[in-house]
Amino acid sequence: MHEQYMERFFSGDPLAASRLMSIVERGAEEGEAVLDAIFPKVGRAYRIGVTGLTGAGKSSLINKLSCSYRREVERVGVVAVDPTSPFSGGALLGDRIRMSDARGDAGIFIRSVASRGSETGLSACANELADVLDAFGSDVIFLETIGVGQLEYKVRFSVHTTLVVLVPEAGDDIQSLKSGLMEIGDVFIVNKADRAHGDRYADDLRSMLELRRPAQGWRPLVVPTVAVKGGGIPELVDAIGRHKSFLERNGGIEQKRIEALRNRIAMVAEEKLKDLFWNDRRIAQALDALFPEVLNGAKSPYQAARELVAALSIGKQGG
Repeated sequence: MHEQYMERFFSGDPLAASRLMSIVERGAEEGEAVLDAIFPKVGRAYRIGVTGLTGAGKSSLINKLSCSYRREVERVGVVAVDPTSPFSGGALLGDRIRMSDARGDAGIFIRSVASRGSETGLSACANELADVLDAFGSDVIFLETIGVGQLEYKVRFSVHTTLVVLVPEAGDDIQSLKSGLMEIGDVFIVNKADRAHGDRYADDLRSMLELRRPAQGWRPLVVPTVAVKGGGIPELVDAIGRHKSFLERNGGIEQKRIEALRNRIAMVAEEKLKDLFWNDRRIAQALDALFPEVLNGAKSPYQAARELVAALSIGKQGG
């Protein structure tokens, strides 16, 4: 089915790109066939991850940044991970509402994708959709996480520059973030900086980052913004550009590519192993047999899990 869209896709047809992204979202063999076909064209776009606290204004920032970049490049892509609807299983599409400016530009392609229970704020599908946008000719791609907390550090495996968005109200939350988001940011954004204590919060953040040992020689920048008004956007674009130049001078672009590909292989392999495990008939039978023993206290869940894994191993040896 996907073959009918490939020629139009590579000639720049947005409808064909949308169709292929839908196929990729559905997954299965045809989704992988699309990803196989486009892979030789993947790798040109500069990817920017946008993560941070829920409600900090990530979507509003991407809206303004996308419009700003469009004045310099031909095509911008956005993959926004929305919370999964408990009813449909799809994305709630709140990001589309907050990106009203970008939606009016034919050179900006926005795709929302459901988080699908991802604890990292960035599902595997989001990376795959970014690949489609990359092969489609996007010069810059933004990947926005849903904002679930410290596990979002994995976004750094998918992008070149990581933006961490905070707000003045975070206050003492900076301390709790030190072992998570504060370790991955290349550029920190204090959004809604026109609120009370915005300047002081930005100064405190800079002071704290000064105590950090620079990762590969890069010391993170702090940029105050007021996204809904466009305040600080030129300064933020400049900060991203400075980080990109730093990576280019120090071989960081290639290192990021290697890191991203290794991580992608691991992620895909883990998903396939999980599917293989739970779709194995022997595992289903073993689980049915073990569960009553766990229910009555004869075995712990951990013992049952060990026996399930052993059942798969034994089955493979026997087969």
